[in-house]
Amino acid sequence: MRATPPVVEITEEKANEAIRLLTQAYEQGNVLAPQLKIAVAGLSSYLRVLDLLSRRGIGIKDLRRQLGVDPIEPDPNQANGNSGKKPIKTGKKPRHNHGRRGSKDFPKADQRYFAHPDFDEPGVSCPDCGKGHLYPHLGRWHRFHGQPLLRVLLVNHEIWRCTLCAQSYPAPIAQDILEDGPIKKPFGFSAIALIAIAKNFFGTPWSRQERMQKMLELPIPASTLHNQTEEMADAAAPIYDLLQRVAANGWRFISDDTGVKILKQSPIMKEQRKTGKKTLRAGVHTSTLLSDLKEGIRITLFKSGILHAGEFLDEILSHRDKDLPPPLHMSDGSSCNPATVTKTIECNCNAHGFRKLEEKKDMYPEHWEVMRGVYRDVKTNETHTQVQGMTDCQRLAYHREKSKPRMDAMFEWMQKELDEKNVEPNSQLGGIFAYFLVRKEKLMAFTEFAGAPITSNAVEQAIKLVALHRKNAMFFMTLRGAWLCDVILSLGATAGDSGVNIYDYFVAILRYRDEVKKNPAAFLPWEYQKTVAKLREARARDPAPRVRELSASQWQERQARFVAIRVALKLARLKAA
Repeated sequence: MRATPPVVEITEEKANEAIRLLTQAYEQGNVLAPQLKIAVAGLSSYLRVLDLLSRRGIGIKDLRRQLGVDPIEPDPNQANGNSGKKPIKTGKKPRHNHGRRGSKDFPKADQRYFAHPDFDEPGVSCPDCGKGHLYPHLGRWHRFHGQPLLRVLLVNHEIWRCTLCAQSYPAPIAQDILEDGPIKKPFGFSAIALIAIAKNFFGTPWSRQERMQKMLELPIPASTLHNQTEEMADAAAPIYDLLQRVAANGWRFISDDTGVKILKQSPIMKEQRKTGKKTLRAGVHTSTLLSDLKEGIRITLFKSGILHAGEFLDEILSHRDKDLPPPLHMSDGSSCNPATVTKTIECNCNAHGFRKLEEKKDMYPEHWEVMRGVYRDVKTNETHTQVQGMTDCQRLAYHREKSKPRMDAMFEWMQKELDEKNVEPNSQLGGIFAYFLVRKEKLMAFTEFAGAPITSNAVEQAIKLVALHRKNAMFFMTLRGAWLCDVILSLGATAGDSGVNIYDYFVAILRYRDEVKKNPAAFLPWEYQKTVAKLREARARDPAPRVRELSASQWQERQARFVAIRVALKLARLKAA
């Protein structure tokens, strides 16, 4: 048995001495020269690692490079002839593992500035040691502070009035106040936009907002809050109507609906789309429709009432240009979802069918494993197309090569199981297989048509806005209330998909509501910023009014002086009389 060599502590001095002796033996032509060279290199690497470990901030990546595990990347400074100078920035952002956000992450934060009261000039002597000199360094940090959902600003301004002709001369108001709404209007545009967002996007009921404001001693009745949301929806209504006409020319549609409760919506007689027969309908839904335009724009539309997603799709497609080719339409397997007013290429959601078996996976584990393996491969292929940034045509070719054989084999296996009576057609599993086989072409549309989605997950995510509102607010009182929510959700969701700040967008709609009525196309979410910039530029040419703003103490002193002057004048008139 081979003996284990004793453990020897290698210090830096011992390593240097060993390197010296090994180098001397190598130079004298020792027979073990190659082995001596390797030993010298190993000890030298060991010393470099010791040196790195003695420094602060050394990482595993540097250690691996020193040990030869990872290749050493070329120095960008040397490559650009900048050796010995200030390092060139490579453009890579430094890693921050603390998870906190910096001040640059809050571009809209209010800023306050504080200078030292005792020092004004750089280079003054240090009051502590008396020898050094003081120079300013800039410090910055951020502080979050709490406040109510709405805050109140009390505007005090003078109105000078003639005692003879009664002509009034009000004092000019600061521009930032006027931009948030007309004079004497209680709710500014920013407040209205925030109320609408809190109610419709976060499901905060009116009563809950009222209680919060009352708790913070800024009471606002729930009915007043509702009135502000009506104003928001009325201002945005022209854009909502235009979005429906613009969405009609999309090349791909994804639709679905979910239940909603409208208390004062009674059953109505409605004509069936396919048979023309009128029936009494009572089912109330919020239908959601996503329309993708050729420009890469996605429009999200909501509509509540006694209708299904297919009826809403027909309503939208009635505005479609007749010369356009049939669009793609993705939905679940419901028979009431396809369009009837124009031809569409129907696609069915694979996730809906897959979940049918997923719910029964404990009863049919073997069949579940087969289908899970197929859809796992399909999902992997779809992820690959997204990572590679493939176009719709490239994605179609990739799925035809990778996913289509797997899907075809799955459908053949299902049919074989039914034909050989391995699966009873009248059983639950047989019903699931029949669901797939009947919709085979629609489920495999993503392997036949460029841009066809695999699932309807995109519209399911959009419906979460409706579900959140339903969970918190529970119901709408009237169809008008549901319409308000539809308008605000549609514009907000479309703006979000366009990368637009929803709050700023709503404020702009309210601020320029007269222009919105005249030209709603200029205020579509992907166009409104250009329009606002032009309007601001035009208004900037007008001379700004002279505004004289006082502090609270200056205002009180001024009003006290006016009172004293009035009293003196009144006394003078009494003496004269």
